[in-house]
Amino acid sequence: MAARDSDIKTPPPRSSRSKRVPARMTLREFEAFDVDPDQKWELIEGVAFMTQSPTGPHNDLAAELRNFVRGALSPDHGWYVILDRSVRLPIADTELRPDLAAYRQADLGDESTGPVTARPALVIECLSPSTAHRDVAEKLNAYHKAKVPEYWVVDPKTGAISLFVRKKAGYEQLSVDPKGFIKSPLLKKSLRIVVKRWTFEILEA
Repeated sequence: MAARDSDIKTPPPRSSRSKRVPARMTLREFEAFDVDPDQKWELIEGVAFMTQSPTGPHNDLAAELRNFVRGALSPDHGWYVILDRSVRLPIADTELRPDLAAYRQADLGDESTGPVTARPALVIECLSPSTAHRDVAEKLNAYHKAKVPEYWVVDPKTGAISLFVRKKAGYEQLSVDPKGFIKSPLLKKSLRIVVKRWTFEILEA
């Protein structure tokens, strides 16, 4: 399989090394594709991608962001925030696995097993070298087509937040204020992330 700078496709999962990974797949073929369960695969409009396992800082930042988001979108107010769970978007042959996604409870059915099928109200991806290009290209386009209202891309190295709000023609990227804070329309909060040696601190304006 060919590899590009941002798309980790080599090597394929152990169980798939004896067979060719198709250039394109349907959702049914993606479900049936025999892969190592420890590896993370996503399907974007029929094209399958495998990403590297997330690092410690990546996981730590996702956990901090979950706590912050849950502070604004709590279960008591009809929200459900999920870490690292596949979501089947309402566009052809697309199943992604965002680092964090927030859903309205009213939109969720029985989501205890398998991919979530509800449309997220918010998706957050933490950058890694293997996915940086895809997060702000193919995934951004897929989330816009799926009508996800708000999408964040967060850099664990710098704490920078790229916050996109959906408009009809595409996503509009919001700007930080002079103090480095950026406001989420959904959360109705302004935040910035401070990167520390062993952890992250999320500040609120």
